[in-house]
Amino acid sequence: MKKVSVIISNKNTAKLLQAGLRNLEEIKKHDYEDLEVIVVDRGSTDNSVEMIKSQYPSVKLVESEDKGLSVSSNAGAKVATGEYFLFLGPDAYPRNRTIGGMVNYMEAHPDIGLATPKLYLEKGALDPDAHRAFPTPWNSFTRLTGLYLLFPKSKLFNSYFMSFENLDVPHEIDACVFGFMLVRRSVFEEVGGFDPDYYVHGEDLDLCYKIKESGHKVMYLPQWESGHLKTRVPGSKSGEAGTKEKASLSLKTEYAQSSTSAMRTFMNKHYRNKYAAPLLWFMNLGTYLLEFQRVSTVTIKHLLS
Repeated sequence: MKKVSVIISNKNTAKLLQAGLRNLEEIKKHDYEDLEVIVVDRGSTDNSVEMIKSQYPSVKLVESEDKGLSVSSNAGAKVATGEYFLFLGPDAYPRNRTIGGMVNYMEAHPDIGLATPKLYLEKGALDPDAHRAFPTPWNSFTRLTGLYLLFPKSKLFNSYFMSFENLDVPHEIDACVFGFMLVRRSVFEEVGGFDPDYYVHGEDLDLCYKIKESGHKVMYLPQWESGHLKTRVPGSKSGEAGTKEKASLSLKTEYAQSSTSAMRTFMNKHYRNKYAAPLLWFMNLGTYLLEFQRVSTVTIKHLLS
């Protein structure tokens, strides 16, 4: 039995996954050995499965149909033995001392149910989705109108991404991004794991919400870091970061729509008894407007490429 079970959901991301497994192997050798690695492959058609079997035989491989990120992550949790689950994207690369340091911090703070580190994108910027609040009628309005961009450090106008906080100091947040989620096993099981109604977006927000509703904290711990490429082109054959392969317009559109659809699923699950019907209607309307904006942007970029 290991202290930490790293659980990766994979779908045609062989090159990213290979780099991620190599990074985890180095961590096990030189930094934190008390971990097991589990990859749940969702019916990949690239060489992901063959690569794992031939190059990383110690990895626990679960082969399954593609029923989405939530279902595959839950499947990984079922075969995991660790006291902590680290749900890691195939495009996320924890730095030295991050996993061990965060586990030790959570051991010393039993009120924490989930934690995430400072996530750096490929060009060095911080991933804003790793440090955010739950959606509200007001922050939905400020996002839709772009007010959060005009006042990035304002608690009033940028409450969703919480940019008013000191990003170099540990503090409680509402939600992080799926790319790096360190969860206490007991808490994960207490809240029922990931909701299978979310296919590829929204599962992270939903899990964080359930954890906070159950009385546990979600913490941002910037003293530890991880890379998060977040550059995979949806629908690309290999899933390689920075690929030039052109995905179909329909696939890009579907991907853009899935995030706003997940927002509606989240609000209808958790907000029906929280907000009055007119406010909930307004928030749902905002997701449709945001969806139109995203699909229009995707279409224009596709036609110009």
